[in-house]
Amino acid sequence: PVADQYPVDQSSIWSLNNGIGADWLVGRLHPNSTGQTAVGNQGAHFTLATTLPLILPPPNNPVLRLTGFGVDANDPAYWCAQQTATGPLTAYVNDYIEHLVESAGGASGAPMINEATGEVIGIHTHGGCALAGYLNNHAQSILTPGLQIAISNTVGCSNQYLASSTTGNSDPVTCDFQVFNGT
Repeated sequence: PVADQYPVDQSSIWSLNNGIGADWLVGRLHPNSTGQTAVGNQGAHFTLATTLPLILPPPNNPVLRLTGFGVDANDPAYWCAQQTATGPLTAYVNDYIEHLVESAGGASGAPMINEATGEVIGIHTHGGCALAGYLNNHAQSILTPGLQIAISNTVGCSNQYLASSTTGNSDPVTCDFQVFNGT
């Protein structure tokens, strides 16, 4: 429906597309044709983590949730339909997260949510691990320095900075409400 369509502010886009560990895009949405913002219309937004969870020995790994619109060749009823799955966080490697949450092509860009806190710790970027010959799926850490700079420079963040690295050392940002509601 038109009420759920929000044009992207093309002048607000910051991105990097260099593969695993360097794959993200940040932008801002304009209000829809009825003047509503995405958060105003949906009534919710994601909270970004300022630290990453500790990785514990299996079976105590932190549980992540991925909700996206991947393609599902095994069941056409789920082709590009919203689907959610959970699975363990397995490793941090430089600026990316390795995980075993089931995913499929088309789910890239979905938030990787820490089930224990409800916070976004990453952006899903590379899935289908078994098909691609990887042992894990991959997500961009929300604490990646370049991504943090892009978020902080997106209109509404008043040039404040998020946590400084994936090591957990942080100076958390407190974005003003404008970054979430598009005003």
